[in-house]
Amino acid sequence: MDCPRCNLPLTAQKYEGIDVDTCTACYGYWLDTGELEAITSKKAYKWGKNEKENILHAIAKANAEGKAKVDEDAACPKCQGKMEKVSFQGKSGITIDRCAAHGVWLDSKEMKHVQVWAEAEADRAPKGK
Repeated sequence: MDCPRCNLPLTAQKYEGIDVDTCTACYGYWLDTGELEAITSKKAYKWGKNEKENILHAIAKANAEGKAKVDEDAACPKCQGKMEKVSFQGKSGITIDRCAAHGVWLDSKEMKHVQVWAEAEADRAPKGK
């Protein structure tokens, strides 16, 4: 498979114990269906308080300034179909590229952003009894 941004071959690697495909040029990630959910729920990496706050601040600032993702349309590395831009978890303001049939593409920094956002949302959720 090739990177939808650079058109260079993706490299298989483990990320939080999950097999993912990465671009060593642009640092993007291809995640097959279900892998993003597995990574965001696993929480193997523990974010430092300052790092977490800085990332959440950067996300909020980008949303407040209306800096929506303006990357060119990307083709799915598996089927070459045009991926759609979707908001991660609806209200996050983090826009990712998705092929409904095969998975998602996360550009550089988006992996950290979605992980920190998901962790913060889980921390805000009411605890079960």
